[in-house]
Amino acid sequence: MHINWYGHSCFKLQNSQQSLLINPLAPQEAGFKNPALKADIFIFTNPQEKIDEKKIEKNKGFLINMPGEYEVNGVFVYATGVNKAQKDKMIVCQVNMDNIKYGVLGSLNYLLSGQELEKLDGVDVLLIPIGGQEVINIDQAAELINSIEPKIIIPCCYDPSNSALQERFLKETGIKSQEKTLKFSLKNKDLSKSKESHVVFLEI
Repeated sequence: MHINWYGHSCFKLQNSQQSLLINPLAPQEAGFKNPALKADIFIFTNPQEKIDEKKIEKNKGFLINMPGEYEVNGVFVYATGVNKAQKDKMIVCQVNMDNIKYGVLGSLNYLLSGQELEKLDGVDVLLIPIGGQEVINIDQAAELINSIEPKIIIPCCYDPSNSALQERFLKETGIKSQEKTLKFSLKNKDLSKSKESHVVFLEI
């Protein structure tokens, strides 16, 4: 499994058979270039994003942008509506791909309730915003990480050139194991070897 980050809340998960693109229109919000709309599965966590469904259909992609349980060629996605105070609910997702469970928080801007956290139970890899302002900040992210207890944490929604923020995140979470890389590769057997949480700072 290969994981790429394109900026803001946009990630691509890809194995030899399937590719999943998360929030492909989000990078431009942070001044980055949006990736090409090419994938087998598309996840849009924010209902306010303007989705060009015709382009997705043209690429024969499967669209997920609302709560529900989905199965696409062996990839399982469990999407939960959150922030019920808003009329248009954002979604957080648990994605099961290659026997690895990914927690997708998108541009989450508040702490999840206990009931919402249950939907992310057993997550191995957590894609979590840390930048503050319009998304949760480092303190809130640390609280969610302590509740979910993922083995691998991949931060998003922040300036990747801000090394001071990265250091503050490590200090707040108390996690010592970390790496910086352009593309992160992961196999299920790697998770069983890991005894401590590991932070991956993806570069763009």
